[in-house]
Amino acid sequence: MREPLAEQNGRSHGASHAPRHSSYPRKLRDGVAKRVDRAEVLDVEDRDFMRKISSVRKITIRLGSALGVVVAIASFYGAVISGFEGWKFEKALFLAFTVLSTIGYGNYAPDSEGARVFLAIFTLPGVVIFAYALAQLAQVIIGIIKSLRRWAGLVQRVQPPHIGSRAKVLADTLRECDTDGDGTITLEEIESSTGKICAMLGMDVSKQTLKAQEEARAFIENAFNEADFDGSGDLDMLEAMCMLCDLVKIREMQQKEQDQRDQIKGAVYSLIPLIVIGALVFWSSEESWSALDAFYFTIISVSTVGLGDLTPSEGGGKVFWYVFMTLTLGLMASIIQTLGSLLGSISARENIAGKSGDGKRDENASVRSGRRSREEVRVDMEGDTPEYILRL
Repeated sequence: MREPLAEQNGRSHGASHAPRHSSYPRKLRDGVAKRVDRAEVLDVEDRDFMRKISSVRKITIRLGSALGVVVAIASFYGAVISGFEGWKFEKALFLAFTVLSTIGYGNYAPDSEGARVFLAIFTLPGVVIFAYALAQLAQVIIGIIKSLRRWAGLVQRVQPPHIGSRAKVLADTLRECDTDGDGTITLEEIESSTGKICAMLGMDVSKQTLKAQEEARAFIENAFNEADFDGSGDLDMLEAMCMLCDLVKIREMQQKEQDQRDQIKGAVYSLIPLIVIGALVFWSSEESWSALDAFYFTIISVSTVGLGDLTPSEGGGKVFWYVFMTLTLGLMASIIQTLGSLLGSISARENIAGKSGDGKRDENASVRSGRRSREEVRVDMEGDTPEYILRL
């Protein structure tokens, strides 16, 4: 019988080239291999270098655009006020900056009707644009601090779990957990499959400490008890699907909270040194101020309270005040906003975990805790869930 053409070609091709390869000098082959390996290493290094250059370029563009907007809008408002009031530009610029930043020391105020009408109409949009520009500047500073902390090994990059076809992945995970194949999952099966569940959630328990592994088991066991709606001691497939859906959502929220904590830490680590430097500079530049006055003025200004009993004098102190406020106001706003989001996320996660009530199970527990009931999950996932999950 004639052999297939592909096999014939493959054998003849290999036979024809075998002597040719074997005839190459060994040193020549080794030299070619080393050059190839070196080219691959250089290619990787070039890609890393270009990635860093691209990141620096993006940071520079973002930083320049944010500073440009801050300077442009403050200068425009200052020029308009100066035109209406007949003030020097420096005086009008200081008033415009205190208005746009909402500090409002109160040492300067417009007297002309034109300036008052202008501020009455354009203060709100100006404050919004100014705050957005300061927030962009703060994000650049926080990003730099976070990159330095990652480089120093103080924080790890947060990678949220990616589950492409969620229903299919959850169903496959449940099938692997159901070791005896009886259609129900016991607590022992869940505990023995902790590693699989954690892997689905993007957690590598093998790299965790024993304490972290125990916490993961307790976390999953608590979810098992919460998902046991009928109190039978085991989960049917729909109850187990509810449990995994809640675990995925809780895990995503936990990683979002971790990123928010890193955001707050980056802002705090940037803000505290700036406050210390600011207090020292104001203390040295303002001859009549004591150290307490300088620190008091710094805090009152950064918090935008602006009582007005102390204000920077003309000269180097006021120039530094512009730079200092531009850097710190966005950081302070970022801390307040992120902290509020973090507290809201923690509260929502605890509700999903079933901790909002008094711990007693009743028919309205899913409503109080924010968890979905069996029928809600069935309706929500019907048509996207394998048949053996819905066949109860």
